[in-house]
Amino acid sequence: MTLLKSESQASMDSADLPEQADVLTWRQMKAGSEKAFECLYDKFFPLLFGYGLRFCAEREAVKDCLQDFFIDLYVRRASLQEVEYVKRYLYTAFRHRIIRKVSGKQPMLELLTSHYHFEVTFSHEQAMIQDQLDGLKQRKLLRAFKNLSSRQKEAVFLRFYENMSYEEIADIMKMKKVKYARTLVYRAISVFRECIKDLDGSLTLYALFL
Repeated sequence: MTLLKSESQASMDSADLPEQADVLTWRQMKAGSEKAFECLYDKFFPLLFGYGLRFCAEREAVKDCLQDFFIDLYVRRASLQEVEYVKRYLYTAFRHRIIRKVSGKQPMLELLTSHYHFEVTFSHEQAMIQDQLDGLKQRKLLRAFKNLSSRQKEAVFLRFYENMSYEEIADIMKMKKVKYARTLVYRAISVFRECIKDLDGSLTLYALFL
């Protein structure tokens, strides 16, 4: 009998620990614990707020939408389903709400799968990278982002900014198969690489999505 886990197994178990803690907190919230609700609120409000800003640049509108989302979560806590992945559930549910808020009365299925706006902006570190590039290279860099569709931008955001798996991306973005999420990200990377292929060799694609 093997007593010691491999390094990869240990790494996977370690990665699961936060999710297991979130599931326990979720169950405590469902049972009526206000402290558990506050823990989920404190952890996920900033993350979901940043995600919401990609769909809508109006900070107050996103904040109001997110506060209403958490209020509904608290009011309906006893009737909420058991979830295996809390982060994935919250991103999926809030994505549904923010898209509906900013997109009006279009059919919901179309909104969730194609007809919506999503924008990725440069962080402080990425702005520093831009400052090191001349005007022509900056224009190519910005054009690379503009050449991506909203769905490509969102998939790239979830993959590189949020460090989500392709399974998580497929679930959140309402894709029928995981391979569709992988293909979407790969195509986005191909578009981006084509646009920045003649930039400095030290400027890697990953660095742009830190």
